[in-house]
Amino acid sequence: MKTDTLDLLDQIYDNAQFGKQMLSELIKHSEDGSFRNALAEQFAQYHVVMENAQDLLRTEESEQIKKGKKTLDRFGDFSAKAALYMNLRIDKTSSHMAEMVMQGCVSNITDLARGIRTFAGAEDTAIELGKKFVALEQENIHRMTDYL
Repeated sequence: MKTDTLDLLDQIYDNAQFGKQMLSELIKHSEDGSFRNALAEQFAQYHVVMENAQDLLRTEESEQIKKGKKTLDRFGDFSAKAALYMNLRIDKTSSHMAEMVMQGCVSNITDLARGIRTFAGAEDTAIELGKKFVALEQENIHRMTDYL
């Protein structure tokens, strides 16, 4: 398997896992049942993306993804946790949380678009998964506008 493919799949996996971790925290703090359901649906979508990335790696008999290594480092980073909790301390409304989710989606879109271009030598299946993830994030942004 090409290094570009491994790198792109690793990036996709990490972004989805980091998103799941952040959504998990937001779900715990949301008081709006409808909004919690929207977050849970996005959480499930991220889980599917992670499974798809793992499946593509397994197809090539590779264990390149070190489950959660980069993501846990990102989430374990004091600044990421602190920013999340500071934002929630300031405002726990669905509107504010929806804005936070949208910002995360935009960050993922930017990161994935850059990854798809940077790892242009990746196999088509990996590039397609990256593009599907970008489209999913665009849909999530649209869905979150209902809560602003």
